[in-house]
Amino acid sequence: MLTGHLTSGGTTDTNFYVFGNNSGTDIIADFSVLVDFVSIKSNVNGSGITSFANVVSNATDIVFGGLAGVAKSSLSTLDYVFF
Repeated sequence: MLTGHLTSGGTTDTNFYVFGNNSGTDIIADFSVLVDFVSIKSNVNGSGITSFANVVSNATDIVFGGLAGVAKSSLSTLDYVFF
């Protein structure tokens, strides 16, 4: 879904990580649950991912939806925005 780049917000403020077509596969290194947000274009890169449920069903706990070290169980629909 998301390749190759390590991304960090770098502050204690809210960060918005936005992924559109041709964004590749990226890993967010310092995501804060209920503080930061991931915004994903619906059906990004033809992935069929259009909802949080799609993200959960295609992810592992090791790198959940591009978030390094974040357990699937700690996230909710409040952390993801689709456009």
